[in-house]
Amino acid sequence: MEKLINILNLKSQRLFKSSFFGFVMSAIVLANPLAIAPQVYSAIFANNVEGISILMYVMFSVIQTSFILKAIQHKDKIFFISMFISTLESISIIIIVLIRS
Repeated sequence: MEKLINILNLKSQRLFKSSFFGFVMSAIVLANPLAIAPQVYSAIFANNVEGISILMYVMFSVIQTSFILKAIQHKDKIFFISMFISTLESISIIIIVLIRS
């Protein structure tokens, strides 16, 4: 498997080094907190929160926290900011659902 990853990495270097690829990846990374925002809104303003899974958002926050550590390791500011905001959103949803349940 490592050999395959190395080959793919080598073949993709031209793409990875393009400014367009960097722009697109930054936009996609920043879309993550935007995708979670409607659920935060629903948790706050919906009549009930029965359909919101606390377990799912606990798992999300653990995954997002691991990505924060990866962003720190790679010194990737945009990825760090995106995952930090997403983690705050997930924790907010957990707290709001617990309070409103």
